Amino acid sequence: MFFKYAITVLGAFWLSACEPSETNANQAVSISEPAVTVSAALSDDIKFLNPMNAEGKPKSFDELISEFKGKVVYVDFWASWCGPCRQQFPYSKELHQQLNGKDVVFLYISFDDSENAWRKAVEKFAMPGYHILPTDEQKQAFYNRFQVSGIPRYMLIDKTGKVADDNAKRPSSKEGLIKDIEKLLAKS
Repeated sequence: MFFKYAITVLGAFWLSACEPSETNANQAVSISEPAVTVSAALSDDIKFLNPMNAEGKPKSFDELISEFKGKVVYVDFWASWCGPCRQQFPYSKELHQQLNGKDVVFLYISFDDSENAWRKAVEKFAMPGYHILPTDEQKQAFYNRFQVSGIPRYMLIDKTGKVADDNAKRPSSKEGLIKDIEKLLAKS
């Protein structure tokens, strides 16, 4: 009897923990809002992208990238539970600082299952750039299109929105990565 009661109580606790809190509800982006919003809890350098388009459907990768036409995009596929991903974050911050003022965008695409875990990690690591937690449909599309079989995984997108390198260098390979980015910046 006690075991059954404990399972019921724990199940109710788990379900309530999965519901959005007031804080998360206030930070949620509705589909009628602009594609980019800035969370009041984080710095102006950290922006959350809405994964949905104006019709309320999940954005394709091309739709996401089209928001950054004219800029080089460094894409980071990651998750809060991924140790190697987190190990690269200090290098990403250095890279971001070094490229500040240039037409380079950092896009962090999380493969977390929990919005709460994702938001906590974004806040904890304070990674400047654009952040998105894709829908399951979008994750599957990313897996299929780019054969993302493991994370971390990085990509470079040129200024026209085309994938220039679907397996780009890690931020810890800073010198080589900066050369690759500079080449893309130099192209008209």
